[in-house]
Amino acid sequence: MADLPLLQSGRVEAAGIPGAVLPTVNAPQVDYVGLKAGAQYQNTVSQTLDRLSNQLFGIAKTAATEAGLQYAADNPLTDEQLQAAKMGDLGAMKSGGALNIFDQAVRKARSFELSSTFEAEARSQMANMLTAVEMGKATTEQVQNKLSTMMDGFSRSLAQVDPEASLKFRATSATMGNTVLAKAAEFEMKREKVQRLA
Repeated sequence: MADLPLLQSGRVEAAGIPGAVLPTVNAPQVDYVGLKAGAQYQNTVSQTLDRLSNQLFGIAKTAATEAGLQYAADNPLTDEQLQAAKMGDLGAMKSGGALNIFDQAVRKARSFELSSTFEAEARSQMANMLTAVEMGKATTEQVQNKLSTMMDGFSRSLAQVDPEASLKFRATSATMGNTVLAKAAEFEMKREKVQRLA
């Protein structure tokens, strides 16, 4: 008797029966149209709200910046506040928090005021230093020490209000200081030359 393969459910091909047709069963795909449409709608609403909030926050930031700059223009620093700032007391310039746009704009404007005042003061002191060197009352080394002390003090005070303004002030005053040092060295060399010839 011939050995016939044993048929098992779903194993027709494995049994190797020629001509046996295996039915292909495909489960229908369920498409949740309502859920997809709801998710797309929520995504569209979310993107629209993001764009709207970014635009509105940008407008609010611009308005707060302009208001801060206008406040600083309408309320300039007094002479007492400027003198206090020269001495390192910057209490009047430090208002509000670092995250408040209005206060950032006011501090930026105040830093411009302080920087221009400090530059004018530095120019005046440098002119006095040059005069002292020309008259023989100071040496180039003394001028260099005074310049260094002055620039450090002013830039340190300015950094408490706005570090960027401090860096710009330091660069400007270093340029002026180098010019003064060169002139001082020139005056000192001329004076020493005259003393040697005499």
